[in-house]
Amino acid sequence: MSLTDRPFPDNVEENTLIIENRVGAFLVRTDVLRVLPDDLLRSVFSHFLIVRAEALFYSASIRYCAYSPLFAPVEEQDEPPIYEIIVNGIDEDMTVEVRTAGI
Repeated sequence: MSLTDRPFPDNVEENTLIIENRVGAFLVRTDVLRVLPDDLLRSVFSHFLIVRAEALFYSASIRYCAYSPLFAPVEEQDEPPIYEIIVNGIDEDMTVEVRTAGI
């Protein structure tokens, strides 16, 4: 099935992330991306559907725009909030939390 096919089969669930507009942005420093193990990066980023990534050379970081069940719903006309991503633990008990950044 192509992603441009319509209509989707009846057994496909609705995408509540998009319908509820659970969109937000967050920054990750490029030095952090370089040192974290691949499996940890996959675990953290599995919580986000990245729709845009922009390199910010002035701050040596990448700004991600994403949908996530961790984000609060946003009104269509509002700018997505910027979040801080908090990773607790680095083992199988790892949790990922978000809070709005004071930017």
